Amino acid sequence: MYKKCSLRGIMKKKILLCLIAQLICWSIMTMSDYMEETYNDSFNLIVVFAVPLMCVVLYIIFRRWIYDNQMVRLKDVVIICETWLICGLILGFLIGALVNNQMWIVSQATGGWEHLLNGIEYMMFAVTLAGIPFVAVVLIESVIGIVKLLRKTRRNKTMIKILFICHGNICRSTMAESVMTYLVEKEGLADKFYINSAATSREEIGNGVHHGTVAKLKKEGIPVIPHRAVQMTLNDYEEYDYLIGMDTENIRNMQRLSGGDPDEKVYKLMTFAGSGSDVADPWYTGDFEATYKDVRKGCEGLLKVLMNL
Repeated sequence: MYKKCSLRGIMKKKILLCLIAQLICWSIMTMSDYMEETYNDSFNLIVVFAVPLMCVVLYIIFRRWIYDNQMVRLKDVVIICETWLICGLILGFLIGALVNNQMWIVSQATGGWEHLLNGIEYMMFAVTLAGIPFVAVVLIESVIGIVKLLRKTRRNKTMIKILFICHGNICRSTMAESVMTYLVEKEGLADKFYINSAATSREEIGNGVHHGTVAKLKKEGIPVIPHRAVQMTLNDYEEYDYLIGMDTENIRNMQRLSGGDPDEKVYKLMTFAGSGSDVADPWYTGDFEATYKDVRKGCEGLLKVLMNL
């Protein structure tokens, strides 16, 4: 229903991170080789500890920078490893070219070679060590994935999982969560649906349902689902079947957070009511009546579509 956004920006971040990692590794190897040849052989232990530690730190940065501390998908770990190796080969080729031009060469205090590129003897050693954290990442993420899968299988496999999303997760999305829950319970379909809500921003994280939403729902006789604002994550995208945004800006941010909506799960609520309009944010308008009417129409249309699947 909506075009996928480009993944070019995310891929650039991944490649840049791997390039930085390779450059740091080469710097560590160069320093270690120089210290070993100049002062003491024990300095090669720098590589043993520094390279894996650096990779772990970079992985933590990767999770924070690209995935906002959420679980990294296994296929992205593969991309990281492949990019790492490619970047290593390119840098190795370039540095080898410098050696051929009599650059970046250090006299060796020991050994049979008169000259040797700084760190070249550690290249495979460091690459192997660098792979250890990534293997650990694969194992950790696999365990997390398995646990997540086991949790999901405890639910009814036929359940339709819906996540309503707005900017702050205190007004519109929470209203939609309560309205949709009310509608499915009214139809006796509560065991067929799993309904939740989230935000695209972090502005209201931890805050409860807006008092205006609470007042309007109570006026309509709809139970308010207790909720604390949370931000949508990549994990949410993988878990839910339908991610329903309230306006065009929500959709744009949802596509960004989901990596471009590759599985085409992102929809705008009012499309289910036969309209492409936005659900106005009552946090700005103060008009919870108008918002409720749109949310009610959208949820009724969504339920009708899902019941006819």
